[in-house]
Amino acid sequence: MAILQIIGLVLFKFYGWVVVVAVLAYLWRQNRRKVKWLATTENILLLIEVPKENEKKELSAEQMFASLHGILRPKSDLAKDGAIQEHISFEIVSRLNSIQFYVWTPRHLKDFVESQIYAQYPTVQIKEGPEDYSAVDIAGRTVYGTELGLTKDTVMPIKTFASFEVDPLAGITGVLAKLEQQGEEVWIQILARPMGDAWQDQGKAYIEEIKGGKAEWGGGLIGALTHIQPTSSKTSPAPSWPHQAPKPPRKKRLAPANKPLSKR
Repeated sequence: MAILQIIGLVLFKFYGWVVVVAVLAYLWRQNRRKVKWLATTENILLLIEVPKENEKKELSAEQMFASLHGILRPKSDLAKDGAIQEHISFEIVSRLNSIQFYVWTPRHLKDFVESQIYAQYPTVQIKEGPEDYSAVDIAGRTVYGTELGLTKDTVMPIKTFASFEVDPLAGITGVLAKLEQQGEEVWIQILARPMGDAWQDQGKAYIEEIKGGKAEWGGGLIGALTHIQPTSSKTSPAPSWPHQAPKPPRKKRLAPANKPLSKR
């Protein structure tokens, strides 16, 4: 009761409500700006044709992804422009008896993305604006969809290798190449967005907790937060006013008939 009295005193006697209204107005304005930015951002789909004689190793892919981290923008710039951190989608599709590689990106990042791909894979051909494989009518067809999540803390590596004895994509492409039924397709979409260095502090805190003999997944607030499995979205859902900004832009990739299946 005393706490409520103090809050009421601050809000009404000392005009604290003015601060609350100002903060809510600012958040509302920023949210509107982000929604407008999403609506005006144009995206493009790129088809990546890889020659059969490609001999590039896994290190090339690692360096390409590391360089694409350069699209990271400071939070101050995002707030100033009313924007959201862009992300890129790397996609593998098996259809029409072939396996195709795509990259989905905001158009204003196209030149940068292409340059980083060519830097590591100079023999590939990049075609702009191919037919969107997902723009199909799936009415009457059976569709299965799923998302992969983490079983452990985000501070734990998914898997590490000192070296690869086989092509790490062989297990995926091997399955994609064995589709037998007429009209059967498989779409794999991996959405990647750069992060700042704050996640390193989370990892360091986790290590200190382990050294201190605490629970394996970490105790306290940090442990509880890191134990939550992340999810990703390929669409830009309506923002939750005024606190939550809309998620990164991503054009709708599934036909309307599949909406009940999608979690987005």
